[in-house]
Amino acid sequence: MTTFYVISLKLFKYKITDVVTDMKITYYGTSASEAWPALFCECEACRLARKYGGKNVRSRSQTLIDDTLLLDFPPDTNYHAQVLGLNLRRVRTLLLTHSHHDHFFPADLGLRSDQYAEGLAEEKLTIYGNETVISMCEDAKRVCRNPEQYITFHEI
Repeated sequence: MTTFYVISLKLFKYKITDVVTDMKITYYGTSASEAWPALFCECEACRLARKYGGKNVRSRSQTLIDDTLLLDFPPDTNYHAQVLGLNLRRVRTLLLTHSHHDHFFPADLGLRSDQYAEGLAEEKLTIYGNETVISMCEDAKRVCRNPEQYITFHEI
């Protein structure tokens, strides 16, 4: 575990004001919007990334904090869950940084319902995002008849 210090800037000097310990941060994706290697690219770098695989292949940006706070919901979320072990049932809060397609794929939110998974009504997911993000959540309603039963939306 890593120790993080909360600091404040006062007269151009940093002062440690509090200590926060045991914060767990997991990066599931660290790539740009096209992922890496790029889907249609055949340059040498992309060919080598495909050839060697592993850490040479990167998915779109997603971060998990303390197993319960998820930053962003890209189209690669299913991959992060199925292959990399992201446990979406433990996530209680989703913070969507912005509405670009590589950070938010709203259709998959519709899969968070009893139609596709058991026992979700007792475990609501709280989603925070800007006005555009919240309006895009309408896509979830196309998959799930009543997403408000499973998800709470908040505009920030």
